[in-house]
Amino acid sequence: MAGRSRGAVWAAVLVAGLAGPGAALAQTTPGEACAQVWSALIAGSPDGVAISGEVEEGKGGWCIVRNVVLDSPARYSPDPHIRELRFAGRLGEAVPGPAAAAQGSALDSLQIEIDGLTLPVRTDDPATNYLLAAQAQVSPMSMRFQADWDRDARRLKIVRFDLALWGENRITLRAVIDNVDLSSKSATQMALTGFAIREADLAITTRGLFESYVLPSLISRFDPNAGTSVEAQAEVLRQSALDAVAALPEPAFAPDSKAALGELLRDLPNPAGTLRVQLRAKTGFGPARLMSYAMTGVPQSADGLAPLFDGATFGIDWERAAPK
Repeated sequence: MAGRSRGAVWAAVLVAGLAGPGAALAQTTPGEACAQVWSALIAGSPDGVAISGEVEEGKGGWCIVRNVVLDSPARYSPDPHIRELRFAGRLGEAVPGPAAAAQGSALDSLQIEIDGLTLPVRTDDPATNYLLAAQAQVSPMSMRFQADWDRDARRLKIVRFDLALWGENRITLRAVIDNVDLSSKSATQMALTGFAIREADLAITTRGLFESYVLPSLISRFDPNAGTSVEAQAEVLRQSALDAVAALPEPAFAPDSKAALGELLRDLPNPAGTLRVQLRAKTGFGPARLMSYAMTGVPQSADGLAPLFDGATFGIDWERAAPK
């Protein structure tokens, strides 16, 4: 179960990797383009990570890679296996003038589809590896991603991100992000610190996500020698979280949103339902808002944090699932 928590991370790595080598698509046949983009992704993979797959040209401009494996040298971490990866993109016009040779073209649109994603964890024991690989096949994941980039406005629109985990668990996202320049590798790196989220709609459907991914990290905070039960210590953590929610600044967090967060916290440690978060920020919400705290540190009081949320509103809803 622990390996699945990195599914979204590996999906993001693939998105970033496939978005980068847009210039490799210029003046090639579709089959050559598929091979070149896949080769560029392999060349840009992190040190020690071996990527393999069988590339072919699909229909309608799609590239298909079957039997993808991202093999990391690290032990006790998941090695993603993908039965089928499909991607397609639309190139924008090349950068005019002398900069064209250096910067080339960038993708104005990217679609990625993944089916049969599993995350078996590899250990030093072959028998255990066999067992974990077999268990991973029981609940494969899938992902759909579509994004459009407006090069003039420097705006990235995530039209669709849909990660289907095991059972009823699912994560979906739609977003509009300003200050995103994908025209070159260096510009893309700058965008990582300068982006500003203008709109975002996130939905997380959970039946077991908290128990699998969050609760294990909280266990270490329970003291067996505290003289109180684990349940009592859990209640202390819950109350601390409820106090933090109550102190969230308004109008960024309306009373209804804070009440929804409170209901979610009261459902722990077995929340079942859908959490929806809607962010709206006319001036954008991103790393630049934290710059003022770089020298002074992040304030510990709600009043001190209030400027961080100026001009932003977070609409939050918690819809409980019907009991089984």
